[in-house]
Amino acid sequence: MFAYNFSLALRSLKDRPGLTVLVLLAMSVGLGLFITFYTSAQNGSDIPHGDKASSLFLIQMDNRELSADKIDRAISMPDTTYRDAVNLYNLDMPATRQTYVMRTWATLSFADGDVRPMQSRGAATTADFFAMFEPPFLYGSGWRLDADGGDNQVVLGKTMNEKLFGGINSVGKSFLLNNKPVTVVGVMDSWHLSWRLYDRGFYQGYPHDFFVPVQYALNQNFIRDTRFDCWEADQPQSSRFTSQDLDILKTSECGWLAFWAELPEADRGMYQEKLNAYINEQKAYGRFPREVHTFVLNVVEQMDFLNANYGEQSSVIMALLFYAVCLLNAIGILLAKFVRRSKEVSVRRALGARKSAIILQHTLEVVILGLCSAVLGLGIAQLGLKAMVQIRLWASDYNARFEDVVPFFQLDWSLAAQAFLISVLCALLISIYPIWRLCSQPVAGYLKSQ
Repeated sequence: MFAYNFSLALRSLKDRPGLTVLVLLAMSVGLGLFITFYTSAQNGSDIPHGDKASSLFLIQMDNRELSADKIDRAISMPDTTYRDAVNLYNLDMPATRQTYVMRTWATLSFADGDVRPMQSRGAATTADFFAMFEPPFLYGSGWRLDADGGDNQVVLGKTMNEKLFGGINSVGKSFLLNNKPVTVVGVMDSWHLSWRLYDRGFYQGYPHDFFVPVQYALNQNFIRDTRFDCWEADQPQSSRFTSQDLDILKTSECGWLAFWAELPEADRGMYQEKLNAYINEQKAYGRFPREVHTFVLNVVEQMDFLNANYGEQSSVIMALLFYAVCLLNAIGILLAKFVRRSKEVSVRRALGARKSAIILQHTLEVVILGLCSAVLGLGIAQLGLKAMVQIRLWASDYNARFEDVVPFFQLDWSLAAQAFLISVLCALLISIYPIWRLCSQPVAGYLKSQ
């Protein structure tokens, strides 16, 4: 009986093929658009740094002048000053590790000129950075703690290692960084973070090409590619801090370094107490004129805020509403398609066909439509994701690299499997009313009218 009803369902699909195609398109286009936006939002909202996300804390202190506006959100709090970053890094704090990070730019080249000089984005940090954030390594590792004093060591990103050394194990090899020789101690693998939080850049698809010890970067006066949150007294000079007046910057009240601590959640309160004690000590030197105000937030808490305020949830909601409109249209088309079979169904029921057989036949028909729309919807989603990659590259003025953007628009196969389930369930849902209308036709009355 099932095989017979299945064959009738296949035959019914060929009946009025125009309406069948319209139903298929309505369901697949809506599903494809929803999967496209949901995939990009899901990939962009993943919490970076895996299991360590709950133990990596961004440390922020309000050192601003009394006339500054009140701050209620951590994202509006200035970064850490140089003197506070150095002090906290050297203090006996209840943290497993601590580090501070600044963004920078530098020119990479070779003395023999075999490779054209390339200006690349990088980060200056301390040795503990690699143990804290655990970037994946292809070769070597981060530099030793004793290199934090200013050694000319560098960790390369995978893409830059391919450009400079053809992708081989380059540990121990040298090149020029801002025309100064540096030695490679490690090569990182691809590191795709949903949000680049560690330098407070909040970027997607812009991995750093190199990492150097922060003291080396300062000694060589690397470009400081960051925002300077300065007091009014320092504000007029802040435009020069990018590449000049380093000594003044070091002693100023300008916040420009991202300071991180790794500690168990249970020690957060103790760390905050030590941090408050440090601020109160600094008040004796005329610093921190405002009341003590700090934020000690881990990666998970920061991601919760970013996803709620800067994520792509609104586009997902719009795509879901569009899918709902498509399903409503599909209901009307199915109703038109099924009701036109009233004569055929009445004759079959008059000859003894059960209502359950009629329901089974049309249920199988919409299930087939659901499966077909899932396949077509996934194809549309793939095209949509490829289009979004190109849009992202265009929006970045092609400063982002294709290989760095693609991971944020990759279709998850578990989501693809869910798409089949969603499509079938939605097909069954929208078929309830059309099938009910078809089966509720009065057989005797309809036959008499013919």
